[in-house]
Amino acid sequence: MNIKKFFINHKYLLLFISFVLVFFFVYGINIFNNNIWYDEAYSMIVNRYSFTKIISFIIKDTAPPLFAISLKVFSSVFGSKLWVVRILPLSIFLFNFYLAFFPIRKIYNIKVSIIFSLLILTSQISSFAALEIRNYSFSFTFMLASIVYYLLFNKEKKNKYLFLYIIFSLLAAYSHNYCYIGILLFIIINIISSIIKKNKKILISSIIILILCLPWISIIISQSNEISSNFWITKPTMYTFIYSIQYVLSNISIINYLLIILLLISSVICIIKKQKNILLPIIISLGTLILFYIYSYFKTPMFIPKYITTMAGILYLSLAIILSNNKYCYIVFLLLLIYPFYLNICNERLQNDDTSINEMIKLVKDSGTNIFYHEGEFSVGMSEYYFPNSIHYIKEGMPMVVKKPEIFGNIKYINSINSIDEDSFIILYQGREDNYSIQAYDYCLKTSKHFNNYYAGSFNLALFKGCKKELGN
Repeated sequence: MNIKKFFINHKYLLLFISFVLVFFFVYGINIFNNNIWYDEAYSMIVNRYSFTKIISFIIKDTAPPLFAISLKVFSSVFGSKLWVVRILPLSIFLFNFYLAFFPIRKIYNIKVSIIFSLLILTSQISSFAALEIRNYSFSFTFMLASIVYYLLFNKEKKNKYLFLYIIFSLLAAYSHNYCYIGILLFIIINIISSIIKKNKKILISSIIILILCLPWISIIISQSNEISSNFWITKPTMYTFIYSIQYVLSNISIINYLLIILLLISSVICIIKKQKNILLPIIISLGTLILFYIYSYFKTPMFIPKYITTMAGILYLSLAIILSNNKYCYIVFLLLLIYPFYLNICNERLQNDDTSINEMIKLVKDSGTNIFYHEGEFSVGMSEYYFPNSIHYIKEGMPMVVKKPEIFGNIKYINSINSIDEDSFIILYQGREDNYSIQAYDYCLKTSKHFNNYYAGSFNLALFKGCKKELGN
């Protein structure tokens, strides 16, 4: 067998496999830990319920149901261990490299494919999307795939690409509410364009997508109304805009200035060369984010830099197309990303350390109690995930983003901590120092310890047991 001929004939497949392996050994290896934070704990707790219950809970959430249902199917087949479950978002994210070296290469060229792959390999957004047990890998990947297969159909006119455009548009719409709005914007543009160009196939397929998206419209309006009454996001400011740029590029200001200059130069060259198939990715990604930013500023806050993840696949494709027009710009651009890439790897390694979580689990198990008192929503999800079927005392009126707290199991509302009538109970609370003080009659503080977990954040544990005197006397 001619080795050289084999590599030549399969070079795109080999590039795809190479990037998948590099990404896994850089980031994917970090799935093997016991760390979890509140949003992921929520996903894992919801996953314990039946399909019908999951849908009823998700309707009251701030997201469509695709990820929760997929997670239920996946865990039912492969198990619900933390590292096993993380394979689902990771494997979906790795599909982006297939998009890069096959459909994206066909639309543009291999240069765009490689630049795009290097951008998502080095991006902090990618490591977050690929490992988080939430819907971000779905939204990142499916939104990109929708745009890509639409463009590929326009170029090659093959019906299979039209079918994939429909499928991925629906998957994107039902993966995240940002994507839902993005897909609506996308198909409105496609419908108008197809009427002007008299393209019946695009018109019909876009109408099909629109019709199949409509069942969720009333729910997304209801979710929006719920958000307006109680949500944790604050009104965006200039700092939000700056953090957004840092999130997409790097956390180092001087490097970002240089990257933006290179992008501006490349954009001018891109315009001069009349680069094709660049406007649509830019309009959909930036258009969707700008709509949410404006809505968040003037009405209900719904924008934070993290949500850029939903459009990041299309954003990085746009950057790759722009940069590909000048080899000096993209070479310098990619070289400037080396140091932020290194810092991102170091950050992920720190997040992989689960020593403090395991110590906390042991301390709770040794205490012999699974009764918790909560002063914040963070600890409800965390304690119920690590200690299923616990009893959770919650003070009446405690702010909660989750609209159906019964998701977390045995919830008991009380007027104050002095209403607890148990032999012992535990408080998990966020904070930097182990200095918890409490006024609880008939209970004494037996154990108190601070845990510094890079992934879940700093938190403290306090164990109280009954004693016949007021704490502090």
